[in-house]
Amino acid sequence: MVDLGILDVLQIFGRAGRPQFDKSGHGTIITSHEKLAHYLSLLTNQYPIESSFINHLADNLNAEGLS
Repeated sequence: MVDLGILDVLQIFGRAGRPQFDKSGHGTIITSHEKLAHYLSLLTNQYPIESSFINHLADNLNAEGLS
């Protein structure tokens, strides 16, 4: 068994429910009591999104093959 990262947990929970058919969705984490606080903090804490896009803007534009 391995611990899931926050991105995996959010991906799984994000797929719970079908927006066109369901009003809500449910996700369940089955873990040991020792890991419970870890997963709760992952789901309730918000972390800032850090982008490095602007640092590589020229490379990204060149990759698009714009004339």
